[in-house]
Amino acid sequence: MVTFMYSRPPVAYEEVQGSTTKLKIQDQEVDVSKDSAVDLSVRSAPTVPCWLIPLQTALQGELADFTVTQL
Repeated sequence: MVTFMYSRPPVAYEEVQGSTTKLKIQDQEVDVSKDSAVDLSVRSAPTVPCWLIPLQTALQGELADFTVTQL
């Protein structure tokens, strides 16, 4: 079993004009989709709108850049 924690600072983005499925992140247009999320560990948690983006965009690099061979 592989367990890890990952954290990144917030990323600045803007919605691409005339598109509901693209964001501009670090001068690159990225295909996205909208969804919503709920933290089920919190009683009466609100539903929060969110963007689903490709993993490489979220990591701002390749997954291999964040792996370690020994803990």
